[in-house]
Amino acid sequence: MPVAFYQLVRVEELVRKCMTAIKNQIIRAEADKTPATNADIAVAILNVGTFRATDIQIMSDCHEISKLVAKARSLISWIKCIEPG
Repeated sequence: MPVAFYQLVRVEELVRKCMTAIKNQIIRAEADKTPATNADIAVAILNVGTFRATDIQIMSDCHEISKLVAKARSLISWIKCIEPG
């Protein structure tokens, strides 16, 4: 397995964990009657850095869009294979 793929999977896993932490923080803030938004939250990842929740959301969206693009490309390839030439 190429190193770049392994790193991408690790990054995607970190983004997913951060999104869970952000959602939990928003729920806790609402329970404390102090509403919080993505603009109010930052996530610190040990040995990686600190990121705003809005940036984590963008990373999450990027991963989702990348998956959709890959599926669309696969579908296009499949259509080209079955399409009479």
